[in-house]
Amino acid sequence: MEKKEDKPIAIGAESVPFKFELSQLVTMRISDEWGEVQARAQYANGENQYLIHYQAADGRATTEWFGESMLIAMEDDRYPGCPVFACVDLPEGAVLEDDKEECSSDGELVITGIVDGKPEYSRIEVNNGRLRLIPA
Repeated sequence: MEKKEDKPIAIGAESVPFKFELSQLVTMRISDEWGEVQARAQYANGENQYLIHYQAADGRATTEWFGESMLIAMEDDRYPGCPVFACVDLPEGAVLEDDKEECSSDGELVITGIVDGKPEYSRIEVNNGRLRLIPA
């Protein structure tokens, strides 16, 4: 009698990585509407879904689920391929004025602004499609 090896069997669907990050700005393929990714969902037998908060064509704010194939990532015209994210609230009492953007000598994007009357310098690191703002 032949002996069979006991091998684990993987049952289930492979998860597809998300194409868009939380707080990323996206546009709808079928219209000029755009909004912010507020939630994401994966399904075993379907494409990834995203909950988008956006301003509808009639002017009202609304939130709806869209399939990944219905969305396109917004990009900054000055930096093609770089995703755009929704703003983060400034600390209470902080005011951002005189915004300037420039590239440093090593090619990193440097944002220069004045917060609470003091110059602030930060850089943005892009790693595997993720942005990280580094304070001065």
